Amino acid sequence: MEENARPAQNDRAGWRAYWDALGQPWRTEPEARPERRQILAERRAQASAGGASGFAGLKMDRTDVEWLLATHVSRGITGPVDAEDPAHRLREGLNLQGADLRQAKLNGLPLARVNLSNAHLERANFSGAHLERASFANSQLQGAVFTNAWLTDASFRQAQMPDALFTDAHLESANLYQADCRNASFYIAHLEGAYLGQAQFAKATIRRAFFDAATSWNDAVLWDEQHVSPSLADARWNDTNLATLDWTQVRMIGDERDARSRTDREGKPKTPQKWRDNLRRAVRANRQLAVTLRGQGMNEEADRFAYRAQVCQRMLLRRQGKFGPYLGSGFLDLLAGYGYKPIRTLLVYLLVIFGYAATYYFLANTAHLSLVSALVFSITSFHGRGFFPGGLPLDAPLTVLAATEAIVGLVIEVSFIATFTQRFFAR
Repeated sequence: MEENARPAQNDRAGWRAYWDALGQPWRTEPEARPERRQILAERRAQASAGGASGFAGLKMDRTDVEWLLATHVSRGITGPVDAEDPAHRLREGLNLQGADLRQAKLNGLPLARVNLSNAHLERANFSGAHLERASFANSQLQGAVFTNAWLTDASFRQAQMPDALFTDAHLESANLYQADCRNASFYIAHLEGAYLGQAQFAKATIRRAFFDAATSWNDAVLWDEQHVSPSLADARWNDTNLATLDWTQVRMIGDERDARSRTDREGKPKTPQKWRDNLRRAVRANRQLAVTLRGQGMNEEADRFAYRAQVCQRMLLRRQGKFGPYLGSGFLDLLAGYGYKPIRTLLVYLLVIFGYAATYYFLANTAHLSLVSALVFSITSFHGRGFFPGGLPLDAPLTVLAATEAIVGLVIEVSFIATFTQRFFAR
């Protein structure tokens, strides 16, 4: 295309057509002005000569990056690196170490193997960009957007990326060692084979993310200061080894915290439907995690989350207006913690026995019961084999009270057996 066919500087639509005609459809901006191109060329020369980035501290935007990509030369090939082209297998990407690309709109760019380590990339937009084997080591990525980005084998070692968005991003075999991922979203992200060792995931969203046996969680930190984990509902664990995580530090998973909050993530009061949806997700997330942990032999950890699932289910019953099942569920929780807290059964048993024994002692004016006799009378009545000392008539207050204890004992025993049968035989 002739020079005089170049669009006017402010003709954005014309420039896009111009770049399409030149076979550079990823370019969307007018070309950088000559004086800017001169600065960029000098900085690139400095980087090549010194072995480090000459772009450190330089404020840049998409226009700059597009020109650098179009004029990038490596292994005798001009243009951006194509990660899928065998001819580009040994090519190096742009070296933009230390560059200042805060809030830059870099979506859709072919940035495979780019070196953006130690760079300022706060709130930069990389949506849909090709960033295979890119390096973001030690970079500032707070609030950066990587939605639908291709980040296979990318490195985020020790990167600061709280609030970053990796929705539906491809992070297969990526390295997130010691990365700060607090409040980041990995919703539907692919993390198969990723190394997540010692990374921080407090308040992150990992819902519906994909993992596999090659994903490594070595000593990653999942909990925040309240010991709440990320949101984990519908994560595809796929034989991921979760034993390398310290689950004893996790009191609650993030899905349950969301379910208990009176406001949604935008700070608005929840609608009744939102309450129910959040609680269903919390039930599901706890059960899924419990099943996965139990499948890896971590039964004690699994029991805690299975119990949390039952608690969330009870809350859901109340929000659904099912007060009968809600009260029954609360009774089972009080009695034995749904089978996961057997010490409660012992405490309830002792409370009933000693409570009735004290009542028998103070009411038994005609039977002249001693403290020991009242205790024995309470135990036998509880188990349905009561006797009536001193020939008490059937309509005597003491006899009627013993009958009520027999009923209470029967209900507790039946509930106890049913609860533990459900726990141990219906997993």
